[in-house]
Amino acid sequence: MALFCIVTVHDNTNCGSFLQAWALGYSIRRLGHDVIYLKKNSHSGISYNPTVSYIKKIIKKLLKLDFKGAISIRKQYNEFKFCRHVFPLTDIKNLDNVDCIILGSDTIWNVETEYFKKLRNIYWGVEFEEKHIITYACSVANTSLQIIKNYPELEKCSRKWEYISVRDESTKYIISSMTDKKVYMVCDPTMLLTKKDYVKLVDKADVNNKYILLYLFESLSEKQEYELRRFADNNKLLIISGTNRKDSISNRKIALSPLKFVQYMLYANYVITDTFHGSVFSVNLNKQFVVIGRAKKKVNDFLQRVEFTDRIVAENQSVLSVMNKRIDYEKYKEVIENFRKSSLDFLETAVNEVSNGNKKE
Repeated sequence: MALFCIVTVHDNTNCGSFLQAWALGYSIRRLGHDVIYLKKNSHSGISYNPTVSYIKKIIKKLLKLDFKGAISIRKQYNEFKFCRHVFPLTDIKNLDNVDCIILGSDTIWNVETEYFKKLRNIYWGVEFEEKHIITYACSVANTSLQIIKNYPELEKCSRKWEYISVRDESTKYIISSMTDKKVYMVCDPTMLLTKKDYVKLVDKADVNNKYILLYLFESLSEKQEYELRRFADNNKLLIISGTNRKDSISNRKIALSPLKFVQYMLYANYVITDTFHGSVFSVNLNKQFVVIGRAKKKVNDFLQRVEFTDRIVAENQSVLSVMNKRIDYEKYKEVIENFRKSSLDFLETAVNEVSNGNKKE
């Protein structure tokens, strides 16, 4: 048995970030090893306080006189706070007993985002030269190779990684140009678990009616809202919004904690999303879904890999043609299962090699 320290984004109020961190740890524990997580506030002196972030969001809502939004954020914060006990934490100065660092998942290599740029020595593993390092499903998001080349220390540390995996082709291209080692393509950690695993985590959603779940970081167009409202009315569906974004069509808004996200995704009749994890969970839980295209490489790459690019509509495009086209998941079962299996095989090989003291050259 070995002790692995996961270095990723795990304690903000983003359901996808939370669940990818949890799912990776859960999968490693199922392989018979122990897992801890690196504290955010131990990262090279850069402090992160979820409470301060939460208070700022509340104040913004109150200044706009959006009292319902403020209450929703408060509920969400409290539920995330309750969930955080699943992450046993360690400080960067207390890694002596750690056998291996696992970088990932998520967009931790995105040096165009100020937070990740400041912490690149952590998220690229520069600070852990004396440790075994594995990467799992990391992404550079939309960062280009030219920008990455501005940080030569990153190329140096990438050559010391013992097992390398990424979650999109753009990241694979960039990392492959920096090292001679094989770069594996793997699924997001949340896909290492099956629908049966997620059903065990939650009760049925507390909604008696059938519903469409909106999980959007940006607003729908007026045309899309109008079409969706008509579709919902004609099919006797509620529209439930799982984010704090304003819209004119929701029958109900909910403050999604990680468990509520899983709960409402599991029992939704339809999902409308523009997010990476909204897309991943839609496929993994066999949902009828539509993705609003926002030119996100990671979203497009995932949907291409699992053969669902026909579920993408442009920001000003009608959603009805996709809504009315039902997915027969039996046709995609083999593709999804093979992707999951190859990813699990990579993870098992990597962690077992490290736990046995075998360093891959």
